[in-house]
Amino acid sequence: HPRSLAVGADIASGQIDFAREHVGSSQVRFVEIGESGSLPIDSGSMDFVTCIEVLEHIHPYYALQLLTEARRVLKPSGRILATTPNYR
Repeated sequence: HPRSLAVGADIASGQIDFAREHVGSSQVRFVEIGESGSLPIDSGSMDFVTCIEVLEHIHPYYALQLLTEARRVLKPSGRILATTPNYR
């Protein structure tokens, strides 16, 4: 893959297709998360991972799997930003 400034990932192929058509550029690429939950991204290749308003929608087992995969793709000095709503 050519060097990208951003990578978007989703489990829904329709969402990926929509993003590629409406948002894609030479600096942004979109990938589909596989059935195994793995990202088609090299280990240790990302500087930053965001997970915005997702974790509260999935079972804790899958949340842990998602965060583990995010950690895998991060560089050793990489960072993850995860948010969930807090209405209190």
